[in-house]
Amino acid sequence: MAARPSDVGILAIELYTPSTYLDQTELEVFDKVARGKYLYGLGQLRLSVFGDREDVNSISLTVLHNLLVKNNINPKQVGRLEVGTETLLDKSKSTKTVLMNLFKASGNMDVEGVTSLNACFGGVQALYNTVAWIESSAWDGRLGVVVLADIAVYPKGPARATNGGGAVALLIGANAPLVLESQRTSYVDDVYDFYKPDPSSEYPQLSGSYSIECYLTALSDCYTRLAARNGSKRVEEFADFFCFHTPYYKMVKRAFNRLVHLDVLRHPELHGKLGEMAKERGLLFTDRNHYSVLDRYTEPLWHLRGEPATTLGKTLGNLYSGALPASLLSLICDTSVDLLGKRVLMFSYGSGLAASMFVLYVKPDSANFIAQMRRNNPIRAILQARIKLNPEEFTRRMTKRERDYGRKNYQPEDPVAEIQPGAFYLAKVDEKWRRFYEQKAPGAPRL
Repeated sequence: MAARPSDVGILAIELYTPSTYLDQTELEVFDKVARGKYLYGLGQLRLSVFGDREDVNSISLTVLHNLLVKNNINPKQVGRLEVGTETLLDKSKSTKTVLMNLFKASGNMDVEGVTSLNACFGGVQALYNTVAWIESSAWDGRLGVVVLADIAVYPKGPARATNGGGAVALLIGANAPLVLESQRTSYVDDVYDFYKPDPSSEYPQLSGSYSIECYLTALSDCYTRLAARNGSKRVEEFADFFCFHTPYYKMVKRAFNRLVHLDVLRHPELHGKLGEMAKERGLLFTDRNHYSVLDRYTEPLWHLRGEPATTLGKTLGNLYSGALPASLLSLICDTSVDLLGKRVLMFSYGSGLAASMFVLYVKPDSANFIAQMRRNNPIRAILQARIKLNPEEFTRRMTKRERDYGRKNYQPEDPVAEIQPGAFYLAKVDEKWRRFYEQKAPGAPRL
């Protein structure tokens, strides 16, 4: 029987994103929309683009393989592996079962977990489940892994500017440098703000304005209840840094503003002239003029506490399940930020809906961990090394993706040369819809 664990949380983080991207300003011209609609309206710089050689299984294989290799983890050390994704390739077979190919050589087939699904929230539920396993009597002393992977795609039109995708893998264990604190709140409701009911298409049914409303409702509820529990009166008392689920940059800034707005309504006496305005004339979050005043008020605090977590979201697009841990990794890799001994508020949202707010505590002795995560995930170099596609090629790939969805007995056509060394890619789909993957060489040694 293993000793009871303490300080359960994140031991390591690994990011994978495709090698190709699209510039939002070029997409604006191609879509014939107003200049700045995507760049400033959404706050997005670029978005990740996938070819037909990559799918959610292949990117999950790649990010898991890289996590294990870079952190010198023997597959035998892993006792639980859970995937969070909404990019389903099969209505029955779990992506997690595909990842078991990385465990066969070690002979370790005793690995709990399958795939958690609820839009973008599945990955956080997988994290909760894995932490709960380690804290339970069922824990056998081994490590847990959570893989959060998605490819976000939308039909032709303005929504396509919020495409994106990638994969993040988390190594979970005891005595972690990033500890998952015990207090958290959740908000779950039955709504239809974004959903995928048509099995013949991977595109969602969505209502952008309603989804924003649902996001902010869940955020407000989670924050109000959690702040009441710990007695904080202002966001800067609640946590030192803030990471949010990131469909696009402006939504994240709006989420932070909403937290401050709630603080002002609860304790106007702490907010100077803005508090006086709230008491005398009211402060409506939905009023453009009021919101502009609030936005200017929060800007200095946002720049210090929220902006450092937005780098990957602005440049990779929407990662769906991986959006929140990508925000955390952006924060960790920002060399201007001192995280030691700090608390990070995390908010996850998945349409339909399920949402949760929790806090990670960064231990004061975590400098080596932070340094290693920056070495393992050189964000600046990764982003600079990508290949820019033009909107015509992007559109061609999206059209082909529509045609291939649900197709059997075919081989992908996009160049293997685009695949990163050591990454996995789709080799073929046979007449029974079985998918076969290969690993590109040269790359990291096989496990």
